[in-house]
Amino acid sequence: MAKIQDTDAWWGTGGRKEGRPSVLDLIDNETMDVRTAALLWLLAEHKTSFISAAVPQLAGKSTIATTLIDFLPPKYERVLSKGRDEDFSFLETSEPSNTYVMVPELSDHTPRYLWGDNVRRLFEALRDGYSFIATMHAENPQHLISQLNSPPAGVPMDLVHHVQVVVNIWMDYGEHGIIRRVSEISALSPGPTVITLGRRLDLDGPFEHIASDETVAILKQFTGLSEDGLESALAGREETLRQWLLRLPLSVADVQAKIEGFYGSN
Repeated sequence: MAKIQDTDAWWGTGGRKEGRPSVLDLIDNETMDVRTAALLWLLAEHKTSFISAAVPQLAGKSTIATTLIDFLPPKYERVLSKGRDEDFSFLETSEPSNTYVMVPELSDHTPRYLWGDNVRRLFEALRDGYSFIATMHAENPQHLISQLNSPPAGVPMDLVHHVQVVVNIWMDYGEHGIIRRVSEISALSPGPTVITLGRRLDLDGPFEHIASDETVAILKQFTGLSEDGLESALAGREETLRQWLLRLPLSVADVQAKIEGFYGSN
């Protein structure tokens, strides 16, 4: 895998990254609310693994995944998968507890994407302490689990939960173009068991965050925070994002610099 210092390589060729939205733009255009952004930020900060998932093309899977990459603290090393040419040589030169693996997509659609035996080997690396951010075509967490467990990926069920968090996206067409919304965020625990952290019941409705003993327990596990510490951290990131929203428009580079500055002062 190739080491990357920014998210440009994630997007491949053809200028696809030009004009991509930042997390503030995604809040402003209602793809996600501030609480959702704060939750994803906190989880990425604590080295959670993610898959950004949707069925159709252009739903915003890569955009959400890149936002997650923007949230990563500078201390984490990032490596970009080689797709069909992946040899996993990065395992010999990187520290699992400090490394995120970037996978543009889990599928066989292009040579840049990872699939088959390589997916199973990736999940073995996750078991050993690596984290990853990837995209995938899947309608919901159950569909995603089924694809990962079935041939040719064949990830054993006792490894699938290392995905940790699935972010699903809805897409529709409105009067002024494509409408995208984060529709569901789910956590996976061993089994795997799907724990819904929040969901949107319809395209125009609010995103409902679920506060239960089960959701609090899994978030405490992922972040290592107490319940009070968890709520305080989420509230702090919400307030930070709200302050940044007052300064729009900001470029992606501006937002990346603000996130890096946050880590430098906290």
